[in-house]
Amino acid sequence: MKGDWSRFSFFLMLFFLPMLIGAAPLNEEKIPVYPGAVRDQAAEEERRQFYEGPRYDHWELETVRIYTVKALVDDVCRFYIDQLKPKQGWPMKDPYDLAPGEV
Repeated sequence: MKGDWSRFSFFLMLFFLPMLIGAAPLNEEKIPVYPGAVRDQAAEEERRQFYEGPRYDHWELETVRIYTVKALVDDVCRFYIDQLKPKQGWPMKDPYDLAPGEV
């Protein structure tokens, strides 16, 4: 009986630990936006029209915000690296399988 409980606890920890370590922000307000970035609603609408339709390949909710900045891409990348503090590793999805703007 004690062995069953420890196995259950171990598998429960294996399931929840990655979610706690790499948890995504729970709302959009917690995602940092580069200073001076301007939301491009025309580009958002264009993307929505082009990619709109049923998506049965996954059950993820999708929110798209497109911003434009007048800065070098190096500065923007450095801002997000400093803000999000990512860890080195391999991507969960193959970047070549992603649609434009998809992460």
